[in-house]
Amino acid sequence: MLILFLTSLYQIDLLMLNILTFPEQVGYYKGALELAEFLWFIPLALQTVFVHSTSELWAQGRIDKISTLSARTTRYALLITVVMALGLAALATDVVPVYLGADFRPAVTPLLLLLPGALGFAIARPILAISQGKGTFTFPILATGTAAAINLGLNVLLIPRYGMHGAAIATSIGYGSMFIFHVWSARKVGFNPLSDARLGSIVVTTLLAGPPILALPHLITHSIIMAGFTLPLSLIVVPPLGLVIYLSCAFVTGALGVCEVLRTLSEFPAPLGSIAHQLRCQTPLLSSKCK
Repeated sequence: MLILFLTSLYQIDLLMLNILTFPEQVGYYKGALELAEFLWFIPLALQTVFVHSTSELWAQGRIDKISTLSARTTRYALLITVVMALGLAALATDVVPVYLGADFRPAVTPLLLLLPGALGFAIARPILAISQGKGTFTFPILATGTAAAINLGLNVLLIPRYGMHGAAIATSIGYGSMFIFHVWSARKVGFNPLSDARLGSIVVTTLLAGPPILALPHLITHSIIMAGFTLPLSLIVVPPLGLVIYLSCAFVTGALGVCEVLRTLSEFPAPLGSIAHQLRCQTPLLSSKCK
């Protein structure tokens, strides 16, 4: 049943668009959906790992460890996915013609409508995986089924009136509800994925970093030629600069801690790991705080 509900979340909007609208709208919507699903890249990897890795923790009854792991993962995944969503929203008018072709410019609006829901679905994936690791499927199925029912109902209501834009709104709400319902499901299963999520700090970080990131493409209007293609300069400049802006705000608001980042990087191979270890242990200001 879980696979059935997940499949309906992925397919019902496309099925209804094929039946109720013109092929051009279906094509634009598919392109927008493909770009929005880029936000799932890292959460999908985490979902695959957590299904297996948390099974042993459940078997050992280490609920505190599971809650800590899930909360930290939720926070990191949310931070990464939010900055990706901001970047994709900022660059939508440049990304769509480059990735899909100039004829797909109408896909920009559905893409922007889909991004909030795709963000919620992305964060729900690791939570769902940890719930699956316990082997108890009642609450995950109920959560996913409720989101699928909302998605179906809204698509039935909105697609006949608003076409691909209605599908994008309906699917975004359905996707976004996955986060809410799977947080509820997680608590019923026995762990709290929000215990260290720092949602308030992440919201403040997004409010601080969002405006400059969204404004950057309007300030960088030049293009360059690479391999015979004209490429907007914003596609090269905005991602790294936007990441720096967002991470800086995250450190200021406390959404991220310098010590926890250095502690995590210390476990990476050299030279990154050794540099992070030296910064954490040998910098006077940090060594006392990062023990």
